[in-house]
Amino acid sequence: MLIIDDLLLAPFRGLFFIFKEIHKRAEEEFYDEEHIINQMRSLQTSLQLGDITEEEYDRAEEDLVERLRIARERNAERSEEV
Repeated sequence: MLIIDDLLLAPFRGLFFIFKEIHKRAEEEFYDEEHIINQMRSLQTSLQLGDITEEEYDRAEEDLVERLRIARERNAERSEEV
């Protein structure tokens, strides 16, 4: 009976593994300090070129600064664990 259960659940375990990996990599990219800093530079350029307004810039910058703060906290916690 256990073999049948394993065979029936195998596809779901595989999907679960794939979703976990996607989530992990998306989270790594979302909180990558260099990526966030590059986005801040791009945002500054967009403001200077007039592609976005000052209000749009302020909102986006606030979000990026918060992400950068969280990323640095996470990286500090991870470096302490190692």
